[in-house]
Formats: sequence, structure tokens, C-alpha cells
Amino acid sequence: MSINLSDDGVEKETVNYQRVPDMLEINRFFEAEEGKKVNYREVVAALPKSVREMLTSGFEMKNFAKIFEDQSMMQTVETYLGCGMNISETARRLYMHRNTLMYRLGNIRKNTGLDLSNFADAVTFELLHYLYILK
Repeated sequence: MSINLSDDGVEKETVNYQRVPDMLEINRFFEAEEGKKVNYREVVAALPKSVREMLTSGFEMKNFAKIFEDQSMMQTVETYLGCGMNISETARRLYMHRNTLMYRLGNIRKNTGLDLSNFADAVTFELLHYLYILK
């Protein structure tokens, strides 16, 4: 059974009550013991395949695959995120001109629609990358 919820200016959202047990199971992963860190990769890997597929729906994964399979692009992304999304530090660590780095990040934005200088988009990119690996 599902019900559609809508508000003025808010997208319609479908609540599927058959998914509640899955969502409760997911919630248990985030209830870590005090002082224990939750590893998002473990959480994502433990998700049912249907949920993982749902997370990737709405994204053109073939565009992401081109980037995920390009070692130099992924090294660029990993270094950029590892440097706290700092352009100058990333360029220095990669021995790359700042403009080259900006070009690569722009290329990712053009092909995926995600701007890695935006934290939410960077997290989305990381999540999609891990889902792609699990595929």
C-alpha cells in the first residue's frame, strides 16, 4: 500500500509501507555505539539491491561510468575531496596547473550534472561511485 503526499510547491512523494522494514534495518546501522564511527560503505553494501538500484535511478549512470573508469579523473576527484575541496592544495598535490584542475572538475559537472565544489553534490558523487563499484 502506498500513499501520495503533496504540499504547495513540494514534489509529490510516495511512501511505500512495504519498505518500512528495510528502512528500519537501515536505521539500525546508524545507531552506532557511543564513540564508534559508522562506515557509510558498510551501510551502503548492506542495503538490499532494490534500494541500491533506487538510489541510482534518476542518474545517467553511463555518464558517471566514463568518469569512474578513468583512473586519472578518479585520482583527481579523490585528491580534491581529500584536500577538503581546496583547489590550490589539490593542484599542488597533483603537480597540476590550477586551470587544468578547474577544467577537469568542470568536465565532471558537464557530464554528470554534479558540482563537486558543492558538498552535497560531492557526497552524492561519492555515494554513486561506491554504488557503481558494488554493481
